[in-house]
Amino acid sequence: MGASGNRYVPNELLARLFGDRMYSVEFVLNDYVQFRFDGPPGAGPVTFNSYVWPVVHLDGRAWREPDHGYADALRKLTPGTVVSTTEETGSGIRLELTTGTLEIHPAKEEVFVEIAEISGFADGRWMDWTASKTSCDRPAPPVRFAAPDKIAPKHTSVGGLVKRFALASAAVAAALLVGCAQTTPAGAPAGQSPTAQPTTPATKPAAALTTVSILSDSHAYSEDSWWRQTVVANKVPGLTVGTFESHPGYTTADLLSYLDAAASKKGKVIVQAGTNDLLLRGSTAAAAAAGVEKLWQGIRDRGAVPVASLVPPANARPAEAVQLNALIRQAAEAQKITVIDVYTPVANKDGSWADGLTDDGIHSNKAGSDLMAAAAMKQLPSLAD
Repeated sequence: MGASGNRYVPNELLARLFGDRMYSVEFVLNDYVQFRFDGPPGAGPVTFNSYVWPVVHLDGRAWREPDHGYADALRKLTPGTVVSTTEETGSGIRLELTTGTLEIHPAKEEVFVEIAEISGFADGRWMDWTASKTSCDRPAPPVRFAAPDKIAPKHTSVGGLVKRFALASAAVAAALLVGCAQTTPAGAPAGQSPTAQPTTPATKPAAALTTVSILSDSHAYSEDSWWRQTVVANKVPGLTVGTFESHPGYTTADLLSYLDAAASKKGKVIVQAGTNDLLLRGSTAAAAAAGVEKLWQGIRDRGAVPVASLVPPANARPAEAVQLNALIRQAAEAQKITVIDVYTPVANKDGSWADGLTDDGIHSNKAGSDLMAAAAMKQLPSLAD
């Protein structure tokens, strides 16, 4: 993951897989998994090796290596076309295909030296993810992409010149190494990950931090989202980030498939959903609210605590956005569920976006996200146990 100022920059090599077909899954000596992709015309296949067992999201559930049928789930991903790639705080490495999703998000005990590697590009570039011994100089809760006290450095090679730079993160048990924020040195090329720098620790000891995950549509996904600016950025005292299940374009029904992942860290799970029920499915506000309640119940069933978030305004159906948020509040109050309100600071009274806070009438722009994050920062500390 790279940064330019405070802006998220997608991993350029992973992004090259977009539109490629994954045509092969091979178990090598039962030691690691190799995935092969078509690559550009005239070039050989691109290979992606995972040296930790990836999680497979398929057929409405998450498959892990001990599960009966795990190997078959991996094979069912082929032939699938890559529709999205991410390497970011909150979700680790994710390859989303037309057939399912690969997630590489290891616990510290799963990492020995290497985590993953991608190679085979026509220009000779490659990248690997390994564990190093660079400390964050702060007490660290359980980490991702790192051994107990290590940052996972990247290596890239262009024409034999190797450049080393660290995978930075501010997420706990989320993407890379918890508590290390990203800064980009002056003049650093866009797309390269900066060296991790220590951030201010949360005020509570690591063992006492409350894990908070997100289950959402696109409103938590963007680089400047209220979620990334607060919990993921490690700015909320007493909280640590759990899992990141934000899926653009997904309705409440679609998100049912991600309940296992969202609740896998227990703790609390914020649900912000329903916009796509209104805009994509043409659902009533009541139907969308019922879908949100199903997600709350699914989180409870898995041993976590649901937290409600109001949905942002919707210029196409403003009255329904107002009604949906009213129903969410009403249901949350009846069920004694905490509500996070990131709607009011950015909304007109009729449910449309306030001027200058959206570019498409659906999602917040940077100015809108900043206002939502400021509101969230005042409310999120109440989630700490």
